[in-house]
Parts: sequence; structure tokens; C-alpha cells
Amino acid sequence: MEPLHATDVPTLEGVTPTTSALLAWWFGPHRAHARAQVNLDGVQRQAILATIAAHETGGAPHRRHCLELATGSGRTPVLLALLIWQLVNRMHAQASGCDDLRFARHFLVVAPGLIAYERLLDAFCGHPIPGGLGARDFGAADLVRFSDFYLPPAWRDRVIAFVCGSVCGHNDIGLKATGDGLLALAHRRLLVEGRARSPLLQHLGQLSELMVFDDEAHPIPGLVRAGCTTDVAWQACLHRIASGKGSRYAQVNFLDAPPQP
Repeated sequence: MEPLHATDVPTLEGVTPTTSALLAWWFGPHRAHARAQVNLDGVQRQAILATIAAHETGGAPHRRHCLELATGSGRTPVLLALLIWQLVNRMHAQASGCDDLRFARHFLVVAPGLIAYERLLDAFCGHPIPGGLGARDFGAADLVRFSDFYLPPAWRDRVIAFVCGSVCGHNDIGLKATGDGLLALAHRRLLVEGRARSPLLQHLGQLSELMVFDDEAHPIPGLVRAGCTTDVAWQACLHRIASGKGSRYAQVNFLDAPPQP
């Protein structure tokens, strides 16, 4: 991959040159127009920077990150940026003959309900084609439509090809042949309800590495809400999936931001 020069970018000590180049592409002052296209604001930017800094320099054996972003505040651009950061670093490490434990090529993105799951499908697979019997227009996926913001030209085709070849919906996880990795989109309730017999969970548990993006996650201590049973069961599912992966498992939880005073 052709290197980029990191200029005019927030400084993060100890991150990879690849990460610095991505930050220059996303946040350099000359990129203001592209940022406006994906509605990236200061809160989203801070969430991206904080996660990257903690993950690359924190050294925790299980890397778990919690981002407070209100529902409807633009979590998808943050999720896409973090996935690209992981993937491009992994590609670059492999091309250099390195095995950097901080970066993955297997991903699980989990929605809490059917409406949010459909939004994930739109973002990663594109909108349904009218009369297409479930087929989707990949050219309408967020990553493709806004590729000028997310991806420098030197990496654009390879990352888009990875997503196109590796993405699969809930019912296809573990069944669909994918390329050099996995981008699984799942519905949390269906995972929980089928956990005792799910080949999906078995497949995810057998992967040597995995990064999970959990939308609308809820901390268990003191949890009081209608979906409490589902949330507790979902934590058990995650524990099972993470078992044995050690530092090759990472998790990003999107939490609802506290109400403003």
C-alpha cells in the first residue's frame, strides 16, 4: 500500500504510521468539505480519537471501549471509521510480514432490534433493489457513497472489495463463503434466543480474532429496563464468543449519552 503523509492532524502519541495517515485524511483542515458530507462533528471526532488512542497505546489484554453517543447522533460514521482504521492497519501489517495483535479482519456488528438491523444493512450492503427479491444495491452503501471521506485513494478499492466480499447478514453467518475475513451483521435478540443451538455463535467462537461493535449496549450493574433479560443473556453470549481469544478480542460499546442538564 502506498503510504500517506500525516500532516495537519491531531497528534496521538504511539499510534502506527498508518493510523496517523488516516487521521490526516479524515481530520486535516483541507478535508472540511468531505467531513461535511458525512456530518462528522466534534463529538464524533472525539469518540474516534479517544478509542484509537486507548486501543493502540492502552495495552489491555481485553480491549473494551465505551462510547457515549446518543441514538440518532451519527454512530454509523464513527463505526465505519473505526472499522476502516482496524482493517487498514491489519492489511498494512500483513503486507509488512507483521502480526499486530491490536488489529483484526473479523468483525461482528450487532443491532439491538430489527429497525436498527435494517439500518446496518443499508449502511454496509446498500438499499434493497425494488423487485430484487432481497438483493441490495452495494453502490448505495455508506462506505461506497462517502468513500472520498473514509478512504484515501491508495486504499479505497481494496477496502471496498473486502467489505463487498466479506459482509453477511444474520442468517448467513457461518454459512456464506467470505474472502479474507468476515464482516457479520447481526440482530442481538435473535442471537440470544438461539444461543443454545446457534451455529452462528459457534462460528464466531471459533474465530481466532474478533472485534465486536455493539450498538445501544447497556451496562449490566443496576440495569432496570424492559429488555433486562435480553441484555443479561447477550452479555453471556459475548463472554462465550470472546472465550479463548485473549488479546485478539476487542469490543466497542455504543452507549446512550446522558441527558443534558
